[in-house]
Amino acid sequence: MGADHYIISLRHAGKACRQAETVKKIIVSPMDPGAYKMVYSLGKNHMQELKPKDNFPFSERVSDVFHLPLPGAGIGIR
Repeated sequence: MGADHYIISLRHAGKACRQAETVKKIIVSPMDPGAYKMVYSLGKNHMQELKPKDNFPFSERVSDVFHLPLPGAGIGIR
């Protein structure tokens, strides 16, 4: 998405994509660049079953529209 943004994609045939299509909710969160190792390490979850939110580094904040938990390293998101 240009020089200042990077998107981690959902593979069309991947489990995470199927889960997003089933739930019909997804949040795109800008992340602190310093959290890149943590973000990359979470990639292994894209091919696994859904897990409880306690398994992830979420903040206490939730999204305005879906009321889903937001990442702790998220920046400028509501």
